[in-house]
Amino acid sequence: MKKKNTAIWIAVLILLTPFIAYGLGPYTDLYDSFTVSSGSMEPDIPENAVIFTQPVRPEEISRNDVITFRDTSDLYTTHRVVDVVSSEEGLRFQTKGDANEDADPGLVEEEEVVGKVFLSIPFIGGIIYFARTPTGIFLMIGLPALGLLLWELYVFIREVSDFS
Repeated sequence: MKKKNTAIWIAVLILLTPFIAYGLGPYTDLYDSFTVSSGSMEPDIPENAVIFTQPVRPEEISRNDVITFRDTSDLYTTHRVVDVVSSEEGLRFQTKGDANEDADPGLVEEEEVVGKVFLSIPFIGGIIYFARTPTGIFLMIGLPALGLLLWELYVFIREVSDFS
């Protein structure tokens, strides 16, 4: 019985690891995490994937690297570098989504780069999006809490009836 419980806990830990890593991203300087909301990088990075980026110096970015950057409207975009342009102001990057026919308009300034993608996990973002909805909150937090409450109530009633 003990081996079965250990295996269950290991499986739960493995399943929860991407979610824990996603949640810790904003609180560490080692990496950041984002949920992909479009299919512009398919098939390599599908919509609803979670990506992890690590900070990188601009001179370490080269063609074919996938970077995440913040544009002028404070939106985050993850696209592939198709060209690196050097100028007196510094490096700038021409980017393009793998599924897009044309390169992105304009160049990404080096200060707009958040990091280079080092890992993507498909589907996890869809679960995260769902967990932020009222139904998701109920199903992922409320329902288990209700189940735990009912279980504790059952155990309490059983113990009280055993004393009678």
